[in-house]
Amino acid sequence: MSGTARDESESSDATTTPASLRQVAWLFLKLGATAFGGPAAHVAMMEDEVVRRRRWFSREEFLDLLEPVINFKVKEPMS
Repeated sequence: MSGTARDESESSDATTTPASLRQVAWLFLKLGATAFGGPAAHVAMMEDEVVRRRRWFSREEFLDLLEPVINFKVKEPMS
């Protein structure tokens, strides 16, 4: 079925745009100053900004970059 939200999000992953250091710094300053709710909320907000709105990464690239962080936090011993 064409025209679904899933089809549109998959097709938008094909095109990414480069970002300047200034744009990246401003985005993370904004997220750090306005985000509440812990790591899960930050990851969701980062994905929304860098994948959907700004198209700096495809969803697959974003998840590939995030995977080592998730693996480290999961393997970290609980205190």
